[in-house]
Amino acid sequence: MSRQVQLSERIRRRGIMVATALVAGGLAWPGMASAAPYENVHESWSETTELPDFCDVPGLAVRVVESVTEHRLISQRRGPDGLYYFHVNFHEVQTFTNLATGKSFTIDRRVTDRDAKVRFNADGTVVLTEAVSGPAKVIGPDGRRLFLDAGSVAWEVLLDADLQFVEFLGVVRDTGRSDTAERDFCVDFLTYTA
Repeated sequence: MSRQVQLSERIRRRGIMVATALVAGGLAWPGMASAAPYENVHESWSETTELPDFCDVPGLAVRVVESVTEHRLISQRRGPDGLYYFHVNFHEVQTFTNLATGKSFTIDRRVTDRDAKVRFNADGTVVLTEAVSGPAKVIGPDGRRLFLDAGSVAWEVLLDADLQFVEFLGVVRDTGRSDTAERDFCVDFLTYTA
């Protein structure tokens, strides 16, 4: 899975949470006294799904097991802006098992995801800069690491005056190692689990 696809998925999943946090936090209230967390949540969940015709290959049945542990914090950052910022640490493990062979392909991510900057435009729109860092390891059927993506990425999104997602403005920083950037997930999955 390319880094751009991962970013797009994260942006869609986070858009509602970020907008909700900003609205609930009152957007910018300069001079607010408390830096106590607005929200501080620990959650864990797992889900198992069986997918027929995985990667558009007729008859390729795959079981996907996803386990996530997340610590989500929304707090007011100290400083003159008085804004609420989103911060999450999560550990996600996705195991894709080829049901015909019993071989698995695992992606293990440990990620810190945070709002790095919030900027209010004169027209009422908001530009949110989000930064994500941490390693993602791809582990083969023999338990050995095949690929590693590690580093940090930051991108900007535009929200309208109602804090609804408008558009992805682009990546502003991308540093580190990315073994999977030019790889095809489906080709790798079939290669290692056939």
